[in-house]
Amino acid sequence: MKKLLTLTFLLACVSLVWADEIKVEVDLDRENHTYTLDENAQFTVKVTDANGELVKEGQLQCVFTNDNRIELNRETVDLSQSNPATVSGNLGVPGFLSLRATFNGVSALGGAAFEPEKIEPAQPMPDDFWDYWRGLQKKLRAEVPADLQLEKIDSWSNDKKTTYRISMATFDGQRAYGFLAVPAGDGPFPVLVTVSWAGVGFGPEATGPVNEGFMVLAMPIFPYAVAIDYAERQKQYDEYNEKLGIRYCYYGAPDRDKYFFRNAYLGIDRVMDYVLERPDADKTRVGYFGTSQGGGSALILGGLNGKFTHISGNVPALCDHGGAIVNRSPGWPKLYDTVQDPKVAEMGPYFDGVNFARGITCPIRLSVGFIDTTCSPSSVYAAFNMIPSQDKEMLIEPHRGHATGEKSAQIMQWVKDAVKK
Repeated sequence: MKKLLTLTFLLACVSLVWADEIKVEVDLDRENHTYTLDENAQFTVKVTDANGELVKEGQLQCVFTNDNRIELNRETVDLSQSNPATVSGNLGVPGFLSLRATFNGVSALGGAAFEPEKIEPAQPMPDDFWDYWRGLQKKLRAEVPADLQLEKIDSWSNDKKTTYRISMATFDGQRAYGFLAVPAGDGPFPVLVTVSWAGVGFGPEATGPVNEGFMVLAMPIFPYAVAIDYAERQKQYDEYNEKLGIRYCYYGAPDRDKYFFRNAYLGIDRVMDYVLERPDADKTRVGYFGTSQGGGSALILGGLNGKFTHISGNVPALCDHGGAIVNRSPGWPKLYDTVQDPKVAEMGPYFDGVNFARGITCPIRLSVGFIDTTCSPSSVYAAFNMIPSQDKEMLIEPHRGHATGEKSAQIMQWVKDAVKK
């Protein structure tokens, strides 16, 4: 998965896609791709051949959508008359206007933000949201013995660090599994927590910052002990989803008490509490970092656990599920599009990053890609705008899709520096 993310970055770090002899590029008339509601965004599309020369004939198709969701308009441009071609559009409401430009089967994306700081969640927060989650936290600790298990991993331990498999019990006979890496010495050490992106999950390699003096808790999110070897992890993942009969991120919906992420996050929350109770952990310096599912987990755990001193999240998933209701692109896993049951719209808000975000008061940095079709920029802003912290910042990358990039590296360094102090 890590290799896949890297490849995705190489393809998505600029708004262009190419085939054997054609390259299509999309850009806008201002560097930050951000506009007021009364302005038009001007898109420039350039089509070149294998020699880098402008293509002089053919039809360019330009399709405008509401953040890659609903088609709003389309235009056909004769390249013999205009290349580079210029088209413009306006969304009229806070959100993102996307342009997909296609020539001979080759496409490229561009995204324009219209007053994104005014985007609001598509659904209201349930009145009993915090009662539901706080009640489950208390019930878990009162009724289910923690049954902490720590197992040293010799192959990932040396005279400078000790790496463990860690697990604790959660509801329904399940366990939360992960990796804990502790620097050599007495501490107390600054703590970093991370949750894996969607897919097979990471292994102990995610505890890398332990080599910089951090105690690191890395949670792959699954209710089984993920393998160290990537090929074996892939096999575990495939067999687990096959057993569920559906991809894990949809399992149990629309029942909020059976949905996969309920026990997953309650378990991670419990493991995190154990880590912060250790005498070698410095609970005054606790940071979070993660991408995609891990980015959404920054918001969920930030609100649920509340013990972070600094949070960073890259292209966060699990935000604004209700976007699908108002013709806006929801974030991964696009829950309402896949679970064909009207009751899923009642369950969704309990697992939506926009609502957990309301509980975050510590410094936080998020990054967003304006051409991200997996975790739409509108869904990311819907969550960001709900964060009450007085120290929050969104780092934008107008030409980035669903990937890591310059800004994700920047916020990762920010959280390390802040926690290290």
